Amino acid sequence: MKLSNCIKFSGFSTFSKNGNLLSISKGTNIVIYETNNLKKITRFNFSSQVTQIEFSPDSNYILIGLYKVNEIEIKSLINNETIIKISQPIFGISNTIWSPDSTKILCFSNYNIRIDIWDLTKEKNNSFISYPKFSNKGFSFSSNGYFFALAERKNVKDYISVYYTGDYSLLSRFPSNTSDLQNLIWTKDNSSIIVFENEIDCKLLIYSPTGNLLMINEAYNNNLGITLVNISPNGHYICVGYGDNNIRLFHYITYKKITSLSHNIDDINLKNENQNEKVNIIKEDNGKFDMYLVKNINVNLFKSNIKNINNSNKNEKSIDLMEFSFDSLYLASKNNLYENIIFIWYIPTLTLNSIIIFNNNINDFKWSPSENKLIIATKNLAIYIYSINNIYIFNLPIDSFNFNKIIWNEDGEKFLIQDKNKIFICYSDIEE
Repeated sequence: MKLSNCIKFSGFSTFSKNGNLLSISKGTNIVIYETNNLKKITRFNFSSQVTQIEFSPDSNYILIGLYKVNEIEIKSLINNETIIKISQPIFGISNTIWSPDSTKILCFSNYNIRIDIWDLTKEKNNSFISYPKFSNKGFSFSSNGYFFALAERKNVKDYISVYYTGDYSLLSRFPSNTSDLQNLIWTKDNSSIIVFENEIDCKLLIYSPTGNLLMINEAYNNNLGITLVNISPNGHYICVGYGDNNIRLFHYITYKKITSLSHNIDDINLKNENQNEKVNIIKEDNGKFDMYLVKNINVNLFKSNIKNINNSNKNEKSIDLMEFSFDSLYLASKNNLYENIIFIWYIPTLTLNSIIIFNNNINDFKWSPSENKLIIATKNLAIYIYSINNIYIFNLPIDSFNFNKIIWNEDGEKFLIQDKNKIFICYSDIEE
């Protein structure tokens, strides 16, 4: 693996959608680099601090949020000209997102009063949507880009609205059977919308775009509820992380529960005994990894390595990270009970493939978008690369680096790692 020079910054960083450009902000400035050689392409200066940067889906434009003065600018990356400058002094701006066709932006006002839709081809505000429940979640575009689902809150009730993204005309609006809707997401085939409650009420619902309730699932009522919802890349599995230390998988057609993946070691051992399965134990020890293939996981062997093993606080037993591999064959997950352990599940057989035990707590992990390679960041100065049943360590040539984010570009050729004020681009060319 090759590593770029260290880039220092003091704000935000993001890849363009095609992976060719990297934008970072430094106070009132933005610098854009080519990712292959870190050559500076252009620099933009503004009168106020940059609070958001976002490339358009077609990578031809960049959106710059200057929310301290309630302004947005959109720059062309073809000729560096300003496409539009928007000022919202009355309602303010808290977040802005691109429409999938790169011709419109949606500006969320302060205090969730409204969403203004701006058409860049006409350089004017086309319309607005009232009462969005959130500004940073509670909305989802369908995978074909034609529809926009939005959680709304009006008169102390939750509603779901579906809009056509061509002109953001309303197609349907219906009440949600929730007391405090937490988030929503389209299924991969665009046939339904998954909705879930906050972490106090354990409720999962699936609606048709016209408002028919297709499924409601309440797994229990004596623990914290849903923490995460993810859908496999092939769209066949709805993966739901819960506060009871379990992941539940649901079928994408019948919406019935397929299985529960317990992160409790005793439950895993019992299942392995019944199904005659073995698990790879991969344990970090003095800068290298030892590997075991076992049927019964003896926790006592690893008690000195496992963090928080005796933590009985219910708030610390929820699933807090989970992600499918690009081909939907593997699911990586982590819970708050074992802060330094990653579970790797093999989805075709719904069995546990590996347990990876690190010396330090895990900050983040991300699968490559093009191969079964998992990048893992912990609290030490190394990048871990898991490639099914093997693991590699790449030490960073720097004295201090506290990982807080991993971002892959879409073709899987490179990924970005960052802490509070430093960035590296890693070029993924590991030879197996």
